[in-house]
Amino acid sequence: MVLTGYPISRRRVHGGAQRVMCDVCQRITELGWTCVVLQNDRWRSPVDPGADLVTVIAGHATRICRWGASEDADGPASDIVGHMLSADVVICVDRFPGSFRSGGKRILMLSNLAYDNERVAARAPGWDAIWVPSPYLREEVLRHRSPHLPPVLPTIVPPALDMAGMPESPPPGLAPVPRSHRLLFPHRVDPGKGLMSAMALLGRLVARDPRWHLLVLGSDAGEPAARSFLELAKGAAAANGIEPNLEWLPWLAPEAVRPLYQACDATLIATVLPEGFGLVALESIAAGTPVLAAPSGNLRSLASSFPSIRLVPDINSEAAAELAGSLLALPVLRPEAELACSLFHPDSQRRAVQAALANLKLPA
Repeated sequence: MVLTGYPISRRRVHGGAQRVMCDVCQRITELGWTCVVLQNDRWRSPVDPGADLVTVIAGHATRICRWGASEDADGPASDIVGHMLSADVVICVDRFPGSFRSGGKRILMLSNLAYDNERVAARAPGWDAIWVPSPYLREEVLRHRSPHLPPVLPTIVPPALDMAGMPESPPPGLAPVPRSHRLLFPHRVDPGKGLMSAMALLGRLVARDPRWHLLVLGSDAGEPAARSFLELAKGAAAANGIEPNLEWLPWLAPEAVRPLYQACDATLIATVLPEGFGLVALESIAAGTPVLAAPSGNLRSLASSFPSIRLVPDINSEAAAELAGSLLALPVLRPEAELACSLFHPDSQRRAVQAALANLKLPA
């Protein structure tokens, strides 16, 4: 049983955490389990650790879908209790859903500690296990957990990097700009992801050469806060004279992003949040495109293993502009791209999920 605030079906993916959970659901079913996803919008906001789950979601529709099925169904809050009592494992994605009884083990699947809902969940009692994507986040969770809580050593379940079968050609309609003058901003529209810093860097580059462009994903943001921030960003672009140099693209399925990486000089990761893993950096390396990134969270660790991830203290700086202009002359070498694909292959993730489930010591 998977409890989530955002859809994690293949048809609707909100961001990196949901992408990773999609893969984990797939691995679980490959191991012979039945995986049922329960999604409720109320879980998008932090829940007080003392609150009752049924009370929390009362009045909010819960969508219920067996992983791999084509359709969702709505169910009342009372149905949730029955589902959880019959489940061998309940996985809560990035949040504490409210106090609940379970017939099996309770897992927090944590992708970050950047938002309140994640920090509340990490400090909540009652978890039988906590799954995290990286050694960096494991240490962060241990630092956030109260010493008065029962000890839970987080288990590392890394994301999967599967580039097989992805198209090689970029989508039609991109501006006719050479690859050497295009950057990719691959994050959703979120103030913490550093879009304003990325646009400031674009301004520096355009001042040197007006051919520079920045591709921005997620311009179809549906939530009110995201729409407001997007309008703010577009207004700032117009005020600074760089609106013609921005290409706003909708949120795309993962398999559609690879050709965008390959159409760009570099992938720009300007986040001010402590990244729990940094999946887009690895995707970019696997696609053969270097990365220009802020030294945030696990990106430091990735950069120590992958030399084409280049860290700059300030994305909005002349040093970053100089580096952006030289990255195409420093291509990702094939052994580096192959290393990324092999270390984070779906088979590696499957073994990690299998080990994590075995650690729960479930009854036969």
